[in-house]
Amino acid sequence: MTRVMLGLCLFAVFLLPATVSAQPSAANSSAPDCFWMCPLGDIVQTVVVRDINSVPIPNTPVRIIFSQPCSTVPPIAWCPGQPNPVISGTTNAAGAVVFSIRAGGCCQANPSAVRIEADPGAVLLRQYRTVASPDNFGGGAPGWGDRNVNLNDLVFFASLFLTNDYRGDYEDGFPGDGLCDGDVDLSDFVVFATHFLHWC
Repeated sequence: MTRVMLGLCLFAVFLLPATVSAQPSAANSSAPDCFWMCPLGDIVQTVVVRDINSVPIPNTPVRIIFSQPCSTVPPIAWCPGQPNPVISGTTNAAGAVVFSIRAGGCCQANPSAVRIEADPGAVLLRQYRTVASPDNFGGGAPGWGDRNVNLNDLVFFASLFLTNDYRGDYEDGFPGDGLCDGDVDLSDFVVFATHFLHWC
C-alpha cells in the first residue's frame, strides 16, 4: 500500500510541471490584428495558443465572445446556423484553431466589441474595440449588416476610400480597412472586391 501511495505521489509530481506550463500566455499567443468577417465565411480568424515558454498548447478550448451591443441584430447580421454570440473551438496539435464566422455588419464598443479567451482560466488572449465586414451598409444604416455584400456596400466603401484613422479612434481596424493598416486605399478595395456579392 505504501509503495502504491509513493508511486501515485511521484506520478503527481511529474505531472505538475506539465500542468503549469499548459496555462495559456496572452503575450506568447497570437490572434488576428483586427477582426473582420464575411457572410460567406471566407474570412478566417486563426488563433494560436502558447504557454509561458512559447510552446503551443493542443486540445485547448478557445472562445470568441461578442459583447453588447455588437452581438445583436442590428448592427451584426448573423447567417442562419451560425452560433452566436459565443463561438467555440479547440486547438489542434499545433495549438491552432481556425474560426470561420458567417456574419456581416460593423460595430464598435469600449472596452471590447469582441474578445478571445482560452482555457484553463478564461485567459484573455486578445480583445478588439471594432468588428468589421465588407457587408457594412444594410438594414437602412451605415454599419448595419444584411448578410449580403452588394452595391450598397460598394457605395459605402467608396465613401471611405482614401480616409484614414488618423485619430486612432478604432485602434484595431475600421470599416473599409480590410488590411488593418490604418487607411482605406487601393489595396483595401482589392480585399473588398474579393468578397463582393458574397451572401448567406
